[in-house]
Amino acid sequence: MCRLGQSIHLRPKKEPSKIEMKMRMMLIIPVHVIMLVYLSVSGAEDTMTILDEVRALRAEFKHLKSTCQVSGAEDTMTILDEVRALRAEFKHLKSTCQARHVAFTAVLRPSNPEKLGYGSTGPFNKEITLIHSSVLTNVGDAYDQTSGIFTAPVKGVYYFTFTTYTWATDVDTGVSLYKNDQQVLLVWEFQDKPDNEDFASNSATLLLEKGDTVYMRLPSGFQVTSSEKSNICTFSGFLLFPM
Repeated sequence: MCRLGQSIHLRPKKEPSKIEMKMRMMLIIPVHVIMLVYLSVSGAEDTMTILDEVRALRAEFKHLKSTCQVSGAEDTMTILDEVRALRAEFKHLKSTCQARHVAFTAVLRPSNPEKLGYGSTGPFNKEITLIHSSVLTNVGDAYDQTSGIFTAPVKGVYYFTFTTYTWATDVDTGVSLYKNDQQVLLVWEFQDKPDNEDFASNSATLLLEKGDTVYMRLPSGFQVTSSEKSNICTFSGFLLFPM
């Protein structure tokens, strides 16, 4: 309360310093840049361009961090927390960009080929994983030719297809496609004496989580034929789009 005739002195509002204004601006800029980067990912054709943008943003955040440490501002920790969150987003973005390109085709080869180069796999008294050991394409290295297993590098929708062949009589022929421990598809036929040569194919579109596995199995008592020269038994898959 003031008396009549007494002057009132108002404390002037403290203007932010140049360095504080700079920090505020540098917080705003990366947010817009993140939006641009994500927009570019949605229809990007050149992963290297996206990664170059990520490197530039990292440099900008490094400068922001050093600026915060020098300024002594009260909200320095808040700013650094935002920087850490942005770095985590960029790390996820980088891994997504690198995992966008996934495709493979592998071929089954006989372990004991005969004179013409053909050989049988099976029959066995238990179900086994078919190892398509001859790789034609393996972009992204998600298919393991030593185990025959494809491991999803990122969550997304994938397409898989396979073809099998048999040259035999009086046997069950066929293969199955597995996701993790569950059978997804099965092709099967009994090869009787008049019918001694057949092909079979099937395909599926699967939603996979990162780390899910997809592979081919030969059921117990079944037999397939492959060639060391011709690519007649194949297993292929590719990423349609990440989720």
